[in-house]
Amino acid sequence: MDEPKIELELDELIKSAQKQPGVTDLMFVYGQYDEMMQKSREYLEGVRPKVIISASSNSS
Repeated sequence: MDEPKIELELDELIKSAQKQPGVTDLMFVYGQYDEMMQKSREYLEGVRPKVIISASSNSS
C-alpha cells in the first residue's frame, strides 16, 4: 500500500511538532512516563498473588 508515504508524512508531522515550544520536552516526558508504566506492569505481573482454590470436605 502507501506505507512509505505514510511514514514520510508521520516523520514530517513529528519534525513540525518538535519545532513548537515545549513539544520536544513533552514528548521526552511522555516517553519516560510510558517506560515507567511498562516497567510497573511487568513488576505487578511478577508479584501478583497466585490464586489457589482448595476444596476440602471436613465432615467428621
